[in-house]
Parts: sequence; C-alpha cells; structure tokens
Amino acid sequence: MSSYTGEGYNVRHRAATWDTGEESSVSNSGKDEDIWRKRRDRSKVNPWIIPLLYPVVTLSILYFIVLHFDSRLPEGVTIAEAVGKKETPVFSAERAMGHLKLLSGIGPKVTGSHENEVLAVDFLLREINLATAALAAREKGRVTISKQRALGWYFLDFKPHGLLNSYDGIQNIVVRLSSREPSHHSLLINCHYDSVPTSPGASDDGFHCAVMLELLQVLSKPQAPSLPHNIIFLFNGAEENPLQASHAFITQHEWAKEVRAFINLEAGGAGGKEALFQAGPGNLWLVEAYAKSVPHPFASVLLEEIFHSGLIPSDTDFRVFRDFGNVPGLDLAHAKNGYVYHTKYDDISRTSLGSMQHTGDNLLALIPTIMSAPEFTIPQNSSKLSAESMAKKSIFFDVMGLFMVEYSQGVGLLLNIVTVVLSLVVIFSKTFGGPSSRSEKSSRIIVCSAVVFSGWFVGLLFCIGTAFILDTLGCHLSWYSRPALIFPLFYCPAIAGCLLPYVLSPTESSSDPKQKFNPWGKVYADSLAVQLLWTVVLFVTTVAGIRSSFLFTLMTLFPTIAHLLISAYSRTCDIPVRMCVISRQAFSVVPTSIMLYFGHMLLCIFVPVCGRIGAKTNPDLIIGVLAFLICILAFSHVFPLIHIASSPKTILGVLLGLHCVTMLAVIVTPLGFPYGSSPTEPTPQRVVVLHTKSVQEYPVKEQKNFFWMLDMDRNGAHFSLPKAVESGCQIMSDQKCDEILLCGAPVYSPRQISLIPHTHIVPAPEPVIHEPIEVCDKSSRFVAPGQKRISFQVTGPDHISIFVSPASGFKVRDWAFGAVPNASHFWQKNRPIYNIYHTQGLKSDRPFAVWLDMEASEDSQDVGDDWYVDVAVVGHYTHGDPAARATKVVNETLGPLAPWAHLTAWTAYYHSWRL
Repeated sequence: MSSYTGEGYNVRHRAATWDTGEESSVSNSGKDEDIWRKRRDRSKVNPWIIPLLYPVVTLSILYFIVLHFDSRLPEGVTIAEAVGKKETPVFSAERAMGHLKLLSGIGPKVTGSHENEVLAVDFLLREINLATAALAAREKGRVTISKQRALGWYFLDFKPHGLLNSYDGIQNIVVRLSSREPSHHSLLINCHYDSVPTSPGASDDGFHCAVMLELLQVLSKPQAPSLPHNIIFLFNGAEENPLQASHAFITQHEWAKEVRAFINLEAGGAGGKEALFQAGPGNLWLVEAYAKSVPHPFASVLLEEIFHSGLIPSDTDFRVFRDFGNVPGLDLAHAKNGYVYHTKYDDISRTSLGSMQHTGDNLLALIPTIMSAPEFTIPQNSSKLSAESMAKKSIFFDVMGLFMVEYSQGVGLLLNIVTVVLSLVVIFSKTFGGPSSRSEKSSRIIVCSAVVFSGWFVGLLFCIGTAFILDTLGCHLSWYSRPALIFPLFYCPAIAGCLLPYVLSPTESSSDPKQKFNPWGKVYADSLAVQLLWTVVLFVTTVAGIRSSFLFTLMTLFPTIAHLLISAYSRTCDIPVRMCVISRQAFSVVPTSIMLYFGHMLLCIFVPVCGRIGAKTNPDLIIGVLAFLICILAFSHVFPLIHIASSPKTILGVLLGLHCVTMLAVIVTPLGFPYGSSPTEPTPQRVVVLHTKSVQEYPVKEQKNFFWMLDMDRNGAHFSLPKAVESGCQIMSDQKCDEILLCGAPVYSPRQISLIPHTHIVPAPEPVIHEPIEVCDKSSRFVAPGQKRISFQVTGPDHISIFVSPASGFKVRDWAFGAVPNASHFWQKNRPIYNIYHTQGLKSDRPFAVWLDMEASEDSQDVGDDWYVDVAVVGHYTHGDPAARATKVVNETLGPLAPWAHLTAWTAYYHSWRL
C-alpha cells in the first residue's frame, strides 16, 4: 500500500490519490478495476444523506440554538423581590414598568404639544422627587434638579442632506446625583421623553426614561454602593425634531463641562435585547468597560459600521454629544420588532419585564465600571488625550450573549495579518500526496478558487435577478410579514448558484474512463479554495480599515487551526483524507454559528427597516444581497460536500424547484401579501399623508389644496387608501418642479427631498389653518458692492421648515446662523437649496428672523441683474386638533384606511415667493 506521510495524510488504497483525483499507475487487470470501482462506489453516498444529515439537520440545530440564545432574557425582578434584598440594591423591572405605563399613557408627546411640554414634564419632576426623596432628606445637596429651557441653532450634517437645526423654548429635565466625595467629573445618561406624531413612544423612548427613573431610585438608596463621581440623568424633551434638546444641554447647560463620558439610550424597535451599536470617539476603554462588566452582553462593531454607512434611516443623540461635546460615549438601543417603531403600536404591550431587566442589569453594572476607568477623569481637551489615543478604536462582538470578544484595532490588524500568512502557508504547502509538483498543485487550487468564485457570482446574480423580477411584477416586500419566505426566495437561488459550478465541473477524464476524481479529495481541494477566497477578502478588508473584517478572520482562522492540528497529529499516525474533511467541518461549526447569529440579527433589523426606506429604493434588492452575503458566510464551507453526493443535480433541482414554486405562490396567491393586521404582531404599512394648503406667489400667484402622500415603501401610500387612485392621484414629479421650489411639496425633513419625485398628490378640500404662516419685513438691499442681503421674519406653528435657494450663478456668502454650510440639495441648473428647520417647545412671541448675504460664485459668468432668492416656508401642524382633523379628512376622502395600514396625518401650509 502506497501512502504519503510527509504532511501526515494517508490515502489508504492503491487505486487513486486524493490530491488530483488521478489514478495511480496500477495493473489494468479486471480484478484491480473491480476493486477500484467498489471503493469508489463506497465513497459515494445516497444523494439525500449528506444534503439532509449535515447541511440541513446540523445547520438547523445550530440555527435553533442561535434563536434560543437570541431570545433569552433575564427574569424581571418584582418590587417585592427588590424590597427583600436590603443589603444589595437591585433593579426592579416591575417598578420601572409602572413608570413606563404612566408615561406612555399620556399619549403622543410631540415637541410643542401640551402633552410633551406640560404633562410629561410634570410627571417626570414628580417621579424624580419621589425617587430621590429618601436621599434628599438624608444627605441634602447630593441631588440637584435642573429644568432647562433653551434656544439655539446648529448645523446637523445628515446624510445625504443636512439642515440648519434651530430651536426655541425646548425643555430638558436634568438631575445630578453627586458623589459623597466632591468630584468635578460626571457620567451622563440620556433618554428622550418626546415622541413622533401618533405614537405613544413606549419603546422610543419612554422605556429608557422609565429605566433611568428606576436607576435613580436604586442609586439613591442608603445601601447603594458609593460612586466615585457624579451621574447626570438627562431627560431630554426634543430628540425627534431631530436631536435638538441634546444640543441644548451639551452646549449650554452649566453641568455639561464636567461630563467625561455618556451613555445614550435609544430605540429602533421594541422589546428584545438592547444592543451596543456605537462607541467613540476613542472608544477602546469604553468598550473594555462594557465587555468586562455587563452580565448580558449584546454588541457588535458590525452594527456600528452599518449604522455609519447610512443604510439605516435614523440617527441618535450620540452624534450631538460626540460632535458638539467632544465626549466619548456608548449608544445602546433596542432594534427588535422594528415594525412598531414610530407607529401607534409602540405601546407598553410591545415590551417585557425581561427586556427591562436586561437593560437595567447592564446599566447598573456598567456605570461604576466606567467611572473606575483611569480615562474617565481626563477632560477631553486635556493634553493627556492625544489625537492618536482619541483615534484608537475597538473591535468587539458578543458570542450569542454569553460573553464578549473585544480587542483593539491594532491587535486586530496583527491578528488579521498573522491569519492571512498562516492561511496562505497552509493552502500552498505540500498538502497533497502523489508525484505532482507544488506549483502544479498550487495552480489547481487557484483554478478551484476561480470555480468557487464563479459560483458566488452566479448566486449573487440569481438573488439580484429574483429581486428584479419581484420588483417588475409589483410584488414588493412579499417577505415583509413572513420573513421565512426569504429562505426559498433568496437563500435557495443563492445556494443553487454557488453549487452550480461544483455540479458542472468535470469529474471524469475524457481520455480514460478510469480517470476519476476521488470525491473526498475533491471536497478537500475545494475547501482550500474557499479558504483562499476568504483569505483574499480578509486581506482586502484589513487594508481598507474595515473593523468588521473580524467576520472573515473567523472564516479563515478556524480552518487554518484545523489544518495545523491535523498536521501535528499526523506526525504520529496516518489520517485519511476523509477525516481531514470531517475535521475541517467540525472546526467550521464555530464560525458558522457566529455567522448565523449575526445573520439573524441583521435580518431582524433590515426586514422592518425596508418598510420605511422610501419608494425609490428596491427593498427586495437589499434583502436579496443581504441573504446572499449571509449565505456564503454561513454555508460556503459546506458547499464542497456536494461532491460526495451521488446525485448533485437532484439537490440543485430541489433548490431551484422550491424557489420557483415559492416565486409563483407569492406572485399569484395571497402568500406574498406584504402586510399584516394582527393585534399582537402587527406588520403595518406606514402611510404618511399631509393635508396641504399651498400658496405660491411665483411664477404666478396660485393656491392649491391637496393631500401629499409620502410613500414610505415601494408600494406607495395609495396601496392602503382605496379612493386615492380614483380621486386623481398624480406623481409629484408631474408638477412644475423646474419652476416651483421643492415642487410645492410640504417637506418636513431634508431626507424627504430625494423622495419627492416618488411621492403622490391627490386633490383635497381646503384645510383649516388656525395659525397660518405669516411672513413680514421682507426686504432685499445691497450691503456692499457685489453683495446683496435678503431678510424676512416668520411666525407660525411650532414646527417650521424654511428653504432658500439663490439664483443660478450665486451663492450664500453669509447668513444669520454663523458659518454657511454646504447646500442640502440642488435644483434648476445646480441652484443650491439651504434648509432651516425651526421648532418651538414652549411657545414664544418672538418671530423667527432670517437674513442671508448672497454674491456671485467664482466660477459664474455674467449674472446680470438676476439677484433673487426663491424662498419656501412650510408650517407643520403635527399635534392636537389640526392633526386629528387631517386624519379625519384623509379617512373620509381617501379611505376607509386599510386595516393593515398605520396612518400618520397632519396639516401643512406651504408658502413660497421670490425676493
């Protein structure tokens, strides 16, 4: 019996060597040929054994393990249990839930509304006084309550369009719990109690305000451990506007200068675990504190990089504290069940005591750990904090909530380089037996890698093609209410595409029918090819500085370790190639489990998000590409096993057959209907309609009344409003968009500007405007040669959007709000549009004054006398009677609203002119 043991591998028969699949030089007698064929046949198995036993059964078990750990939450501590533990204060989820019930019971709390500015403020002040009463009586001076009322402005650099964010009369409730020993250092913990129109805001963000009230009570108890520094609890009253109250605190409040770090508490969903999804700047020590202290870790740098990419249409106060306070911090949020985010369904029934306890336990452990870190007492403007230290970042992720893995980006760079080098050594070492040279074997691996990559490319094309077909046929979001459909719609074609080159690759030499590939050797060769591809991906992402490259480190490192251990073990005994393959598969269980864990987490986030990304984006394309990426990350090491199935084409046919049957079902049956009206698990369509009065003074004076339907998903608002189409529904881009600023649309947020061409309008009765937009003191004059000043004053409701656009060839040189930012948008031969958003909390009689100086651009030609500016002012009546009346008119005129839809409606007043 011939064998090769130089690398520890032994092929236990004379007939074939497993490296190349070529038959050795042996006798051509019939007896030898029969032996060869019997052994070859035994190396093949029934076509359903491997496909079902390992890839399906084993991966299904791993997935159910992932689901178990993903849904595992601690038991909520009751008030009785908390009272019974007198020696050690504990967080009581039941008591915090009582706070949440009262706060969310107020209803929607829009900035400027009575509910937000009076009722919520009174509730918080009352509960804060009750929570700290014992401490205030025992140790006077340790609890200080501040009620802030602020005005100001700043530029909010949203992607892709920013805005000048202005506010007046917004409120903050700030509580400082001082340490027993005097300290000038504080940890800031932030929540917001305001909410969007129509939503009671139980999860976003009353949940965390209730958590903070309970934390305040726990830390105020006599037996509470002594903290070395102060804690500032910020209950901010204007986050949804967006991000105004946090700016007021960090730039204007007297306590802001002592803040050394912050914890921001947010929500993009309801219930489940709370994720750490942002940290920084200089986040290394903060992530270390989180990793070593929290009892229920749930964090990933992958979420941070996805959030920074702008794929998720949201933002948090983290941005303001970081950019305007130069303070490092952690951003924590719930993201599960994003279907109810910013809807009427975001009530107390969507959360649980387990979720509340999860957050409370983590914060109670995290707070003292952050305060104990040496970096905490170093002010951010200190020379001790160099630019290099502030730039240090961390790579972090949890493993199914059991423990955290955390290391610096420098360590990650070293680990990635070592992994790449070791992987290449393993792949291109003299791995295979037989007489072939190393260069020939290396060439075969590269060829195999090309085959594997072509499979990935085909799989991606299949997913993109599926998304294109569904979009073309109008079957948008068919998986929205039934995420399980993602498997046959996208996973099946992705897997089939990846397997196709394996199935089509030749397994027999045309010159000699006995020239057969040994299947186990082919599996091993293709496994090395897969490893080579991940090694290349790891190298590229490392060079690009992508911290999420740890995913590819896992995909490369564990097969490398398996190979090295096999090599070490084979020095003492022979190991057949079959055992080498099995060993690599066993070591791949770890990265597979982690990839399934992250894949499940990403789908839980992105599936609901696709219901609010706007009509211009194809949601099937997003989910299709995401499913493909999860597929190759979790299953790529399994694909080569197709070689040991005697009927691989059957497997391919089953995958494609299941895909085609599901496609047909979602196209022609109700299976593909995207929305659901279940009272316990709603998956609504978001319908936003603004009952608008539009007054235009240029190019001709004209008044129009219409419903502006802001399409939040690909199906459009008219999908849930049966009378919209028959009432004369028109696409907004059909209006005079080249003549009228923003096409006359009552834009609320700069993110809506790019959506205007994909929105619709329907004729409507004239709305009742109780507090119309009034513009006074309009003037234009030259203040210097070549420089003209435009000015005006505006009064109106508590939410006003202003858009100004200078004539073509001109730019804004200066204005009333400091440095002139980049334009938020362009129209009419690249005319810039500047967006100013102004909010009033407690109502003021002061008009909002705007002035700007314009001059000719450097690259402009002769501009003549065209010194003008187009201005549009939009008033939004988002709460109270105007919003209720708008909802009623929409339902009467365009309704009745479909039961699966969630309607957000208010009155808007658009007024445009030219100065």
